[in-house]
Amino acid sequence: MRIRLSYGSLALLGFRNSRLDEIPTTIYAMLGDKCKGNCAYCEQRNGGNKLGMVTWYDVPVEEFIERLSQTYGNFYRVCFEVLYYDNFVDELAEITKMIKDVRGDLLVSATVVSISEEDLKKLKSSGLDSLGIGLDAASKKVFDKVKGGKANPDFRWSDFWITLQRANKYFDEVTAHIIVGLGESDLDLYRAFNAIKNLGAKIALFNYVCPGVRRKCGVEAGRYHAIQIMRYLIEKGAGFFDFEDSKLSKIYIPEEHITYIMQGLPFMTSGCIYCNRPYYTEHPLGHMYNYPRRPVPQEIAKIFMEVGKYVELVKIPEGSI
Repeated sequence: MRIRLSYGSLALLGFRNSRLDEIPTTIYAMLGDKCKGNCAYCEQRNGGNKLGMVTWYDVPVEEFIERLSQTYGNFYRVCFEVLYYDNFVDELAEITKMIKDVRGDLLVSATVVSISEEDLKKLKSSGLDSLGIGLDAASKKVFDKVKGGKANPDFRWSDFWITLQRANKYFDEVTAHIIVGLGESDLDLYRAFNAIKNLGAKIALFNYVCPGVRRKCGVEAGRYHAIQIMRYLIEKGAGFFDFEDSKLSKIYIPEEHITYIMQGLPFMTSGCIYCNRPYYTEHPLGHMYNYPRRPVPQEIAKIFMEVGKYVELVKIPEGSI
């Protein structure tokens, strides 16, 4: 069993003596060696040590468990990014049991590809608390182009949605991972967000990161932040949206949600509880897409300057709906 940790997680567990500008609230781990998936946007198909902007470092399983058993701090969850390989469900169940044996107070979550109902039962029985489904693409057309199709026939759009639906029978918290910038339209994202919400799942939103470390990511900042507002409102069951040629043109925001949006809540990391994933998809010297904390006023002003270039925000007065 191969386990790798992000640099911030190494520091939290004492493998590195480092000062962190942003403290992770979750231990981020990767399970597996080389992924059999052939996703066009992911470096793990080549067996590298990068995912997003993160470099992943090997740690011995026994030492990982020992450090977890002895280290108490500002983290509340262990999250596994699980590669697609033979027996990945069995290994995830095994490591989950090992963690729960030494730290029953920690939540354990994992992101996986489509799996069977029997595998869902196995993971629930192991003690796994929550499950993420790596849907990534917001439409079948994009999914078949970058994740499934001829390049990766093991992955089928319908199977991922079936897994997402079934997972809600076994886990109290289920998330669907969606990446903005894979070639989808804003209307695709709107439809995907609503479908995910209707299944009772949460949306974990990521900006696309081109393979390799660089400051500039592959998504226009104004577009991404506008999509974050749309996600936030859809999850709240609020707001209306206009589209022109499948591009978001207006966001109608109920007055009662204005304060929370102006406080920057939509722009913080979305998805599982206790997840802030600092610099997971951002370069420290580049643009901040997903804030690991609440943005400060200067940052919020910059965000809305970018959003204003992309979409019109319209306030709906309270009581007018």
